[in-house]
Amino acid sequence: MGHPYSQFRYGFMLENGYGVERDVPAAVIWYRTAAEQGDISAQTRLSSLYRRGQGVPRDPAEALKWSRLASEQGSPVAQYELSLIYQHGEGVPADMGESVRWLQASAKQGYIHSLTRLGMLYDQGVGVPQDFAAAIQWFQKAAEKGDPAAQYELSLNYAEGQGVPLNMKESVRWLRASAKQGYDMAQTNLGLLYFQGRGVPRNLKAALAWTRKGAEAGNPPGQHNLGLAYLRGEGVPQDTQKALHWFRKAAEQGHTLSQHQLASLLFFGNGVTKDTEAALQWWRRAADQGEPLAMESLGVLYLKGMGVPKDEAQAAKLLRRASEKGRPTAGEHLRLLCARTPGLGACQKAPA
Repeated sequence: MGHPYSQFRYGFMLENGYGVERDVPAAVIWYRTAAEQGDISAQTRLSSLYRRGQGVPRDPAEALKWSRLASEQGSPVAQYELSLIYQHGEGVPADMGESVRWLQASAKQGYIHSLTRLGMLYDQGVGVPQDFAAAIQWFQKAAEKGDPAAQYELSLNYAEGQGVPLNMKESVRWLRASAKQGYDMAQTNLGLLYFQGRGVPRNLKAALAWTRKGAEAGNPPGQHNLGLAYLRGEGVPQDTQKALHWFRKAAEQGHTLSQHQLASLLFFGNGVTKDTEAALQWWRRAADQGEPLAMESLGVLYLKGMGVPKDEAQAAKLLRRASEKGRPTAGEHLRLLCARTPGLGACQKAPA
Protein backbone atom coordinates (compact mmCIF):
# COMPACT_ATOMS: atom_id res chain seq x y z
CA MET A 1 0.00 0.00 0.00
CA GLY A 2 3.06 2.27 -0.21
CA HIS A 3 3.67 2.92 3.49
CA PRO A 4 7.43 3.75 3.55
CA TYR A 5 8.25 2.72 7.11
CA SER A 6 6.50 -0.63 6.59
CA GLN A 7 8.53 -1.06 3.43
CA PHE A 8 11.70 -0.40 5.41
CA ARG A 9 10.68 -2.83 8.17
CA TYR A 10 9.88 -5.55 5.63
CA GLY A 11 13.24 -4.95 3.95
CA PHE A 12 14.93 -5.24 7.35
CA MET A 13 13.21 -8.58 7.98
CA LEU A 14 14.28 -9.83 4.56
CA GLU A 15 17.87 -8.68 5.06
CA ASN A 16 18.17 -10.45 8.42
CA GLY A 17 15.93 -13.46 7.84
CA TYR A 18 13.46 -12.53 10.57
CA GLY A 19 10.32 -14.64 10.02
CA VAL A 20 11.13 -15.02 6.32
CA GLU A 21 13.87 -16.58 4.23
CA ARG A 22 16.86 -14.23 4.10
CA ASP A 23 16.94 -12.35 0.79
CA VAL A 24 19.25 -9.31 0.71
CA PRO A 25 18.60 -8.34 -2.96
CA ALA A 26 14.86 -8.25 -2.23
CA ALA A 27 15.55 -6.23 0.92
CA VAL A 28 17.44 -3.66 -1.15
CA ILE A 29 14.43 -3.26 -3.48
CA TRP A 30 12.15 -2.51 -0.52
CA TYR A 31 14.75 -0.21 1.05
CA ARG A 32 15.00 1.74 -2.19
CA THR A 33 11.22 1.97 -2.50
CA ALA A 34 11.00 3.42 1.02
CA ALA A 35 14.12 5.60 0.60
CA GLU A 36 12.74 7.24 -2.54
CA GLN A 37 9.75 8.32 -0.44
CA GLY A 38 12.12 9.97 2.04
CA ASP A 39 12.29 7.28 4.75
CA ILE A 40 15.41 8.10 6.79
CA SER A 41 15.96 4.57 8.09
CA ALA A 42 15.82 3.08 4.59
CA GLN A 43 18.16 5.75 3.23
CA THR A 44 20.62 5.06 6.05
CA ARG A 45 20.54 1.31 5.52
CA LEU A 46 20.94 1.65 1.76
CA SER A 47 23.98 3.85 2.28
CA SER A 48 25.58 1.29 4.54
CA LEU A 49 24.94 -1.60 2.13
CA TYR A 50 26.33 0.27 -0.88
CA ARG A 51 29.31 1.50 1.12
CA ARG A 52 30.29 -2.00 2.20
CA GLY A 53 29.09 -3.92 -0.85
CA GLN A 54 26.71 -6.11 1.15
CA GLY A 55 24.01 -7.70 -1.03
CA VAL A 56 24.75 -5.15 -3.76
CA PRO A 57 27.91 -4.21 -5.67
CA ARG A 58 29.96 -1.67 -3.74
CA ASP A 59 28.99 1.77 -5.06
CA PRO A 60 30.52 4.83 -3.36
CA ALA A 61 28.33 7.22 -5.37
CA GLU A 62 25.11 5.51 -4.22
CA ALA A 63 26.42 5.32 -0.65
CA LEU A 64 27.18 9.04 -0.71
CA LYS A 65 23.79 9.93 -2.21
CA TRP A 66 21.72 8.07 0.38
CA SER A 67 23.95 8.96 3.29
CA ARG A 68 23.72 12.66 2.44
CA LEU A 69 19.92 12.56 2.11
CA ALA A 70 19.50 10.83 5.48
CA SER A 71 22.11 13.06 7.13
CA GLU A 72 20.40 16.21 5.98
CA GLN A 73 17.20 14.89 7.57
CA GLY A 74 19.07 14.45 10.85
CA SER A 75 19.90 10.73 11.04
CA PRO A 76 22.85 10.43 13.46
CA VAL A 77 23.77 7.02 12.03
CA ALA A 78 23.88 8.42 8.49
CA GLN A 79 25.85 11.43 9.70
CA TYR A 80 28.40 9.05 11.21
CA GLU A 81 28.62 7.14 7.91
CA LEU A 82 28.91 10.38 5.95
CA SER A 83 31.75 11.46 8.23
CA LEU A 84 33.63 8.26 7.38
CA ILE A 85 32.93 8.75 3.67
CA TYR A 86 34.51 12.22 3.75
CA GLN A 87 37.41 11.08 5.91
CA HIS A 88 38.36 8.25 3.56
CA GLY A 89 37.42 10.05 0.33
CA GLU A 90 34.89 7.45 -0.82
CA GLY A 91 33.19 8.84 -3.91
CA VAL A 92 34.24 12.40 -2.95
CA PRO A 93 37.60 14.08 -2.35
CA ALA A 94 38.78 13.41 1.20
CA ASP A 95 37.79 16.36 3.39
CA MET A 96 38.50 16.19 7.13
CA GLY A 97 36.66 19.45 7.70
CA GLU A 98 33.42 17.99 6.33
CA SER A 99 34.11 14.72 8.10
CA VAL A 100 34.42 16.45 11.47
CA ARG A 101 31.36 18.60 10.80
CA TRP A 102 29.12 15.59 10.23
CA LEU A 103 30.71 13.65 13.08
CA GLN A 104 30.02 16.51 15.47
CA ALA A 105 26.40 16.71 14.27
CA SER A 106 26.00 13.01 15.00
CA ALA A 107 27.81 13.15 18.35
CA LYS A 108 25.64 16.06 19.52
CA GLN A 109 22.66 13.75 19.10
CA GLY A 110 24.35 11.26 21.41
CA TYR A 111 25.18 8.58 18.81
CA ILE A 112 27.57 6.39 20.76
CA HIS A 113 30.04 5.54 17.98
CA SER A 114 30.33 9.22 17.01
CA LEU A 115 31.04 10.19 20.61
CA THR A 116 33.92 7.73 20.77
CA ARG A 117 35.27 8.57 17.33
CA LEU A 118 35.20 12.31 18.04
CA GLY A 119 37.08 11.65 21.26
CA MET A 120 39.71 9.76 19.27
CA LEU A 121 40.13 12.65 16.83
CA TYR A 122 40.71 15.12 19.67
CA ASP A 123 43.00 12.65 21.43
CA GLN A 124 45.18 12.22 18.33
CA GLY A 125 44.78 15.71 16.87
CA VAL A 126 43.34 14.43 13.57
CA GLY A 127 41.14 16.95 11.76
CA VAL A 128 40.92 19.04 14.94
CA PRO A 129 43.55 20.56 17.24
CA GLN A 130 44.83 18.00 19.74
CA ASP A 131 42.87 18.60 22.92
CA PHE A 132 42.99 15.94 25.62
CA ALA A 133 40.38 17.69 27.77
CA ALA A 134 37.91 17.70 24.85
CA ALA A 135 38.75 14.06 24.14
CA ILE A 136 37.95 13.16 27.74
CA GLN A 137 34.55 14.88 27.54
CA TRP A 138 33.54 12.84 24.47
CA PHE A 139 34.98 9.59 25.84
CA GLN A 140 33.16 10.15 29.11
CA LYS A 141 29.80 10.57 27.36
CA ALA A 142 30.30 7.39 25.32
CA ALA A 143 31.71 5.43 28.27
CA GLU A 144 28.71 6.29 30.42
CA LYS A 145 26.48 5.01 27.61
CA GLY A 146 28.39 1.72 27.80
CA ASP A 147 30.72 1.87 24.80
CA PRO A 148 33.64 -0.47 25.59
CA ALA A 149 36.05 1.30 23.24
CA ALA A 150 35.42 4.64 24.98
CA GLN A 151 35.74 2.99 28.38
CA TYR A 152 39.10 1.58 27.31
CA GLU A 153 40.34 4.93 25.98
CA LEU A 154 39.17 6.68 29.15
CA SER A 155 41.09 4.15 31.25
CA LEU A 156 44.26 4.95 29.29
CA ASN A 157 43.81 8.67 29.88
CA TYR A 158 43.43 8.16 33.63
CA ALA A 159 46.44 5.81 33.71
CA GLU A 160 48.63 8.34 31.90
CA GLY A 161 47.20 11.50 33.46
CA GLN A 162 46.38 12.79 30.01
CA GLY A 163 43.59 15.39 30.04
CA VAL A 164 42.70 14.35 33.61
CA PRO A 165 44.69 13.95 36.84
CA LEU A 166 46.43 10.57 36.99
CA ASN A 167 44.08 8.23 38.81
CA MET A 168 44.73 4.49 38.69
CA LYS A 169 41.55 3.71 40.61
CA GLU A 170 39.43 5.37 37.92
CA SER A 171 41.59 3.82 35.21
CA VAL A 172 41.00 0.31 36.57
CA ARG A 173 37.27 1.00 37.01
CA TRP A 174 36.80 1.90 33.35
CA LEU A 175 39.20 -0.80 32.16
CA ARG A 176 37.25 -3.44 34.06
CA ALA A 177 33.94 -2.14 32.65
CA SER A 178 35.35 -2.46 29.12
CA ALA A 179 36.92 -5.87 29.75
CA LYS A 180 33.67 -7.27 31.12
CA GLN A 181 32.02 -6.41 27.80
CA GLY A 182 34.59 -8.53 25.99
CA TYR A 183 36.79 -5.72 24.63
CA ASP A 184 39.99 -7.65 23.96
CA MET A 185 42.46 -4.79 24.43
CA ALA A 186 40.92 -4.01 27.81
CA GLN A 187 41.09 -7.67 28.82
CA THR A 188 44.76 -7.79 27.89
CA ASN A 189 45.58 -4.56 29.72
CA LEU A 190 43.69 -5.64 32.83
CA GLY A 191 45.61 -8.91 32.81
CA LEU A 192 48.87 -6.97 32.57
CA LEU A 193 47.93 -4.78 35.55
CA TYR A 194 47.30 -7.92 37.63
CA PHE A 195 50.69 -9.32 36.52
CA GLN A 196 52.40 -6.07 37.53
CA GLY A 197 50.33 -5.30 40.62
CA ARG A 198 49.72 -1.81 39.25
CA GLY A 199 46.47 -0.22 40.39
CA VAL A 200 45.34 -3.64 41.68
CA PRO A 201 46.91 -6.19 44.03
CA ARG A 202 49.23 -8.57 42.15
CA ASN A 203 47.16 -11.64 41.37
CA LEU A 204 48.48 -14.24 38.95
CA LYS A 205 45.19 -16.13 38.77
CA ALA A 206 43.29 -12.99 37.72
CA ALA A 207 46.18 -11.97 35.44
CA LEU A 208 46.05 -15.29 33.59
CA ALA A 209 42.26 -15.30 33.37
CA TRP A 210 42.04 -11.85 31.76
CA THR A 211 45.11 -12.36 29.58
CA ARG A 212 43.68 -15.63 28.27
CA LYS A 213 40.38 -13.93 27.42
CA GLY A 214 42.23 -11.30 25.39
CA ALA A 215 44.44 -13.91 23.73
CA GLU A 216 41.54 -16.17 22.80
CA ALA A 217 39.71 -13.16 21.35
CA GLY A 218 42.68 -12.69 18.99
CA ASN A 219 44.47 -9.78 20.65
CA PRO A 220 48.18 -9.98 19.68
CA PRO A 221 49.59 -8.36 22.88
CA GLY A 222 47.38 -10.71 24.91
CA GLN A 223 48.70 -13.69 22.96
CA HIS A 224 52.25 -12.46 23.49
CA ASN A 225 51.73 -12.00 27.24
CA LEU A 226 50.19 -15.47 27.53
CA GLY A 227 53.18 -16.86 25.64
CA LEU A 228 55.53 -15.15 28.10
CA ALA A 229 53.60 -16.60 31.04
CA TYR A 230 54.05 -20.14 29.66
CA LEU A 231 57.69 -19.46 28.77
CA ARG A 232 58.49 -18.26 32.29
CA GLY A 233 56.08 -20.51 34.18
CA GLU A 234 54.41 -17.44 35.63
CA GLY A 235 51.06 -18.45 37.12
CA VAL A 236 51.02 -21.60 34.96
CA PRO A 237 53.31 -24.63 34.67
CA GLN A 238 56.19 -23.79 32.34
CA ASP A 239 55.35 -25.10 28.86
CA THR A 240 57.54 -24.06 25.94
CA GLN A 241 55.24 -25.68 23.38
CA LYS A 242 52.29 -23.60 24.57
CA ALA A 243 54.52 -20.52 24.62
CA LEU A 244 55.48 -21.25 21.02
CA HIS A 245 51.79 -21.66 20.09
CA TRP A 246 50.80 -18.23 21.44
CA PHE A 247 53.91 -16.46 20.14
CA ARG A 248 53.15 -17.84 16.69
CA LYS A 249 49.54 -16.64 16.78
CA ALA A 250 50.66 -13.10 17.67
CA ALA A 251 53.60 -13.21 15.25
CA GLU A 252 51.31 -14.12 12.36
CA GLN A 253 49.37 -10.92 13.10
CA GLY A 254 52.54 -8.83 12.85
CA HIS A 255 53.39 -8.50 16.57
CA THR A 256 57.15 -7.86 16.36
CA LEU A 257 58.09 -8.87 19.91
CA SER A 258 56.35 -12.20 19.39
CA GLN A 259 58.15 -12.62 16.09
CA HIS A 260 61.43 -12.11 17.96
CA GLN A 261 60.48 -14.55 20.74
CA LEU A 262 59.30 -17.13 18.21
CA ALA A 263 62.57 -16.78 16.28
CA SER A 264 64.62 -17.21 19.45
CA LEU A 265 62.80 -20.41 20.44
CA LEU A 266 63.11 -21.88 16.94
CA PHE A 267 66.75 -20.90 16.52
CA PHE A 268 68.03 -22.33 19.79
CA GLY A 269 65.50 -25.18 20.00
CA ASN A 270 64.84 -24.65 23.69
CA GLY A 271 62.02 -27.11 24.37
CA VAL A 272 60.85 -27.02 20.75
CA THR A 273 62.04 -28.46 17.44
CA LYS A 274 64.94 -26.40 16.15
CA ASP A 275 64.29 -24.68 12.81
CA THR A 276 67.05 -22.25 11.85
CA GLU A 277 65.54 -21.17 8.53
CA ALA A 278 62.14 -20.36 10.05
CA ALA A 279 63.86 -18.50 12.89
CA LEU A 280 65.80 -16.34 10.46
CA GLN A 281 62.61 -15.56 8.51
CA TRP A 282 60.83 -14.41 11.67
CA TRP A 283 63.79 -12.30 12.79
CA ARG A 284 63.95 -10.66 9.36
CA ARG A 285 60.21 -9.94 9.39
CA ALA A 286 60.49 -8.32 12.82
CA ALA A 287 63.62 -6.37 11.85
CA ASP A 288 61.95 -5.10 8.66
CA GLN A 289 59.12 -3.75 10.85
CA GLY A 290 61.63 -1.90 13.03
CA GLU A 291 61.95 -4.24 16.03
CA PRO A 292 65.37 -3.41 17.61
CA LEU A 293 65.65 -6.75 19.45
CA ALA A 294 65.38 -8.58 16.13
CA MET A 295 67.88 -6.23 14.48
CA GLU A 296 70.38 -6.85 17.27
CA SER A 297 69.85 -10.63 17.21
CA LEU A 298 70.38 -10.78 13.44
CA GLY A 299 73.39 -8.47 13.73
CA VAL A 300 75.04 -10.78 16.26
CA LEU A 301 74.36 -13.80 14.03
CA TYR A 302 76.04 -12.12 11.06
CA LEU A 303 78.88 -10.99 13.32
CA LYS A 304 79.55 -14.55 14.52
CA GLY A 305 78.44 -16.47 11.44
CA MET A 306 75.78 -18.40 13.36
CA GLY A 307 73.13 -19.85 11.03
CA VAL A 308 74.19 -17.37 8.32
CA PRO A 309 77.47 -16.69 6.50
CA LYS A 310 79.69 -14.36 8.52
CA ASP A 311 79.18 -10.81 7.20
CA GLU A 312 80.60 -7.98 9.27
CA ALA A 313 79.25 -5.26 6.96
CA GLN A 314 75.69 -6.59 7.33
CA ALA A 315 76.24 -7.06 11.05
CA ALA A 316 77.36 -3.44 11.40
CA LYS A 317 74.27 -2.15 9.53
CA LEU A 318 71.88 -4.11 11.72
CA LEU A 319 73.67 -3.26 14.96
CA ARG A 320 73.68 0.43 14.06
CA ARG A 321 69.93 0.38 13.42
CA ALA A 322 69.31 -1.41 16.71
CA SER A 323 71.62 0.99 18.56
CA GLU A 324 69.84 4.02 17.11
CA LYS A 325 66.56 2.54 18.40
CA GLY A 326 67.88 2.42 21.94
CA ARG A 327 69.58 -0.99 22.29
CA PRO A 328 72.75 -0.27 24.35
CA THR A 329 74.14 -3.79 23.91
CA ALA A 330 73.87 -3.39 20.14
CA GLY A 331 75.84 -0.16 20.45
CA GLU A 332 78.53 -1.96 22.42
CA HIS A 333 78.79 -4.74 19.82
CA LEU A 334 79.06 -2.07 17.13
CA ARG A 335 81.80 -0.14 18.95
CA LEU A 336 83.91 -3.29 19.33
CA LEU A 337 83.33 -4.25 15.70
CA CYS A 338 84.21 -0.77 14.42
CA ALA A 339 87.34 -0.64 16.57
CA ARG A 340 88.48 -3.88 14.93
CA THR A 341 87.26 -3.10 11.39
CA PRO A 342 86.94 0.71 11.04
CA GLY A 343 86.55 0.60 7.25
CA LEU A 344 83.01 -0.77 7.36
CA GLY A 345 80.42 1.61 5.91
CA ALA A 346 78.28 1.58 9.03
CA CYS A 347 81.34 2.51 11.09
CA GLN A 348 81.92 5.81 9.31
CA LYS A 349 79.36 7.44 11.59
CA ALA A 350 80.04 7.28 15.31
CA PRO A 351 77.88 4.61 16.98
CA ALA A 352 74.83 5.95 18.82
